[in-house]
Amino acid sequence: SPNSRWADLHSTIVPSEPPPLCVDLTLHPPRDDDIHSSDANNIPVLIRERHGWCHFSSRVWLALELRAGGSRYNTYLLESRGDTYDGADDDDVSYQRPDFLEGLTLPRLKLPGSNEWLGADTEEDLLQLLQTLDAAYDDNDNPPLFPCDRVRELAKAFADCAPAARESRRAAWLFSAEEGYRLDALPESTFVGVLDRAEGLLASTDGPFFVGSSITAADIVWTPLLERYAAQLPCLHCGLSPRGDLNERWPRLQQWYKAMDTAPIYTGRIRGDAPSWRKVLYSDPWWPRADLWHPRDTVGPKGELQATEEECIEAFGGISTEGESSVWSAYASTRPHVASTARKEAASVLVRNHKAILPDVANWLYEEGYDKIPEEDLDSALRQIAVLLSSNGTVDEVSKNVAMLLTYLDARLCVPRDMGYLPATCIRKLLQTLTVNQNG
Repeated sequence: SPNSRWADLHSTIVPSEPPPLCVDLTLHPPRDDDIHSSDANNIPVLIRERHGWCHFSSRVWLALELRAGGSRYNTYLLESRGDTYDGADDDDVSYQRPDFLEGLTLPRLKLPGSNEWLGADTEEDLLQLLQTLDAAYDDNDNPPLFPCDRVRELAKAFADCAPAARESRRAAWLFSAEEGYRLDALPESTFVGVLDRAEGLLASTDGPFFVGSSITAADIVWTPLLERYAAQLPCLHCGLSPRGDLNERWPRLQQWYKAMDTAPIYTGRIRGDAPSWRKVLYSDPWWPRADLWHPRDTVGPKGELQATEEECIEAFGGISTEGESSVWSAYASTRPHVASTARKEAASVLVRNHKAILPDVANWLYEEGYDKIPEEDLDSALRQIAVLLSSNGTVDEVSKNVAMLLTYLDARLCVPRDMGYLPATCIRKLLQTLTVNQNG
């Protein structure tokens, strides 16, 4: 029942296999010994940016998932540095890095049998890291990242195709690098040119991916730009939608997006979602708060986003409910630590993290100006949501606190930081269903 104790919910909802080690170092003070201790286990260690915004981190994460094939590795999460308006560290962010990471950028990867921390500071560094990672898994059955020379050619072409833009790991390839205009989106013609070049490269090979029928290093290199462009370009230029190509200007690009939608590892855990990418555009330092405003010759004017969240979701695209089910099943089949369905995985994440979620709900209610809800009522409502998700329950009769908790989850979810695209979609759909039912 919705009043089940958390221990009961944990035993019935959360998979018995514990998940691989994943430590958020912004929440837990780091110790170098903790990170280096995994050497004894001879498993990979990945240190990456925690939100999923850093395009170098997300590429290495995807590559490791593809080549390791569900094998366990340790992950440590950190905030990105040097991504404020002027490129300096944010003095307001209080976090500590392991000593050996001071002065280094993210990500950092250590492979089995090696004491070297591989990094990716440039596109060329990234390709070298991907090749080293690929070679380290030469003896497993997963498809190689570099099956032919053409893969490296198309991956290297990315650096020439990506637009000149303000440096940012989190809001890359979007804003002008020219001082005085660095909050202005790049011209529409610039974005169209990038998409034209991607279309040309895709059309030069058999698909649906950049080279053939499986994801290679070329897809890994291009994915962060094409993913965020699908969600963010409609917000910056009215009618510019890479996935809503009514004039069929980019037919091979449409095929590529659809193929990536059905890639279990990417869509199961690493892909972001439209609400999360849209929120980036309302966050400092890319779209400053009103109290940070300056004259035009200093930072440029604040504009309004050209697409609502609903329009952004539609432009970002996705797959059918049946397709979601098969993709999640394929993802979960090699990962015993995840639930059998995306809805159950969403419930599992809520149960595992309920002790951190409940205080954050109380803070959010206060910040948003809502009336205070007793702690025991919040606790009960969160448990009810977990039960609804895990049991495919209906939302015909739920308390107003359940509706408030779903609103909070919808507002606070950051994908893929908190969970994968498919489980997060289940939570957002539950809120939509409740809203429709309440509005009659």
